[in-house]
Amino acid sequence: MDFDRLTKQRYLEKSLAQLALIVESSSDAIIGMNLEGKITSWNKGAEKIFGYSFDEIIGSHIFILFPFASFDKVQQLIMDIKQGKRVRLYREIRVRKDGKKIYISSTISPIKDNYGSLIGISEIARDVTELRKAEEVLKKYELLSNNAHDIILIVRDSDHRILEANNAAVKTYGYTQEELLNMTINDLRVSSDGNELQEGNREEGIIYEAVHRRKDGSTFPVEVSSQGGVEIGNERVYLKIVRDITERKLMEKRLRYYYYHDTLTGIYNRAFFEEKMCELEKSQSYPVGILVCDVDGLKLVNDTMGHSAGDKLLVDAAKIIKNSFRQSDFVARIGGDEFAVLLNNTYQNLEKAYRRIKKAIQRYNLSNPELPISISVGFASTNNRYIKLSEVFKEADNNMYREKLFNGRSSRNAIVKSFKEMLDARDFITEGHVDRLKSLVERMGKSLGFYGQRINSMRLLAKFHDIGKIGIPDRILFKKGRLTPEEQKEMQRHCDIGHRIARSVPELSHIADLILKHHEWWNGKGYPLGLKGKEIPLECRVLAILDAYDAMTNDRPYRKAMPKKDVLKELERYAGIQFDPNLVEKFIKVI
Repeated sequence: MDFDRLTKQRYLEKSLAQLALIVESSSDAIIGMNLEGKITSWNKGAEKIFGYSFDEIIGSHIFILFPFASFDKVQQLIMDIKQGKRVRLYREIRVRKDGKKIYISSTISPIKDNYGSLIGISEIARDVTELRKAEEVLKKYELLSNNAHDIILIVRDSDHRILEANNAAVKTYGYTQEELLNMTINDLRVSSDGNELQEGNREEGIIYEAVHRRKDGSTFPVEVSSQGGVEIGNERVYLKIVRDITERKLMEKRLRYYYYHDTLTGIYNRAFFEEKMCELEKSQSYPVGILVCDVDGLKLVNDTMGHSAGDKLLVDAAKIIKNSFRQSDFVARIGGDEFAVLLNNTYQNLEKAYRRIKKAIQRYNLSNPELPISISVGFASTNNRYIKLSEVFKEADNNMYREKLFNGRSSRNAIVKSFKEMLDARDFITEGHVDRLKSLVERMGKSLGFYGQRINSMRLLAKFHDIGKIGIPDRILFKKGRLTPEEQKEMQRHCDIGHRIARSVPELSHIADLILKHHEWWNGKGYPLGLKGKEIPLECRVLAILDAYDAMTNDRPYRKAMPKKDVLKELERYAGIQFDPNLVEKFIKVI
């Protein structure tokens, strides 16, 4: 199950990366607008065609790209799009930033979500200046060029018979030249938008999308540019330039997915959640319930085990929440660690949903004890159409926050407990290291006059000083042999990681500073702060000696235990360098 989930996550990340690359590398202009007609996205193709950079054009009204149209006409165009129409412009004259006239073929379309709500406007435009020149040349000198990559067909108006077909048509459709010339254009069509029915009676250009069929029965989407009204001899013909737009359609589908889905979890995102709330308010479809969920302890996991572990926690939390609801219910990730659910439901059903989430969390934690999930949940509902859903959301969020305050300490403790268990399971030193340290701490502490709270703090330090090692990769913890300089630098991070863990847990917060500094050296050559002498807390100076003594008198992955007399000589040798010389002298007397 973990492998499948990770594979899907990687596939999603790879697909989104490929999508971004496709958009940016497309030679077509791909332009996004909001519902007011202001430009919100602008790819490299648009920059190349129109000459405006992203910074120059973003936020401008689309009117800037229609120099020969009145503002009212452009506004009417936007209104048509809002009414669900798709506008196709063929060989329209535009002007680049540098003043050069170009001819553009474009499609301006509404962008709708899965529920049919309008969420934006897109234009995919192509510079057809050269195509227009080519068409004029074809009219004057020849009607067909077999060097063209696009399919070019000459079709008789009277019976739609194909009179000429270029090599691209033969290659794409899979028919021989002879077979194509014995067919009508209708034999290649599966469907179109209906504009083709009038193409033979129109002298101006027309462009439309359709679906065509190959000889082997497979189908593919096409964009057809059709020019009618050409007289050849006694026959009236029209020229059709057909382009395979399979990749464009795939890109449009991915763009639509990317627009309203969260890239990490694959569920809906905040932007689409807000659109859905507005839609429900307008439709006045009541009752409406909202649940707000917050993953507890995410920052602690990110800070200690890294963002990959935090991301996995979020993906698993999203799956738990989504699987607790029907497909018709709307589940979205609305923040870093926050999720929300919209549903048409009664208050009783919201309570049932709350219990389903909690039971699902229990089942998950039984199967994944190494890193338990805790999710705080709040909910609210309304039957009153005069109450804004934003107020209902706020109430649900407040209820969630109350539960989070209640859960905070227990969830942190559960995570830290799992950290301690993980450290015990991965202990690369010898079994019983912590117990031996605690015994040494008590003996040394009493000789120094430590009693009560101070000796208890030393015991906690002995137990948790290395808790930050759960954030260190196994390849370093379990390495047989000495670490490289790069690996040593990575290992040294455990002081900072342990410090962050301790600060987040009230029971350990008072020793957080000691955990941070327990690898400082008397001569200032330690880490992470480079403290020296009595700048280092006394507890850390004591632990440094005890930890080194236990490490040398017990087996390590890269060496066997040393004799006790050699260990004491080693401590004396490093007195004044790594260790407090006065404490070394006292320790030798104690031991």
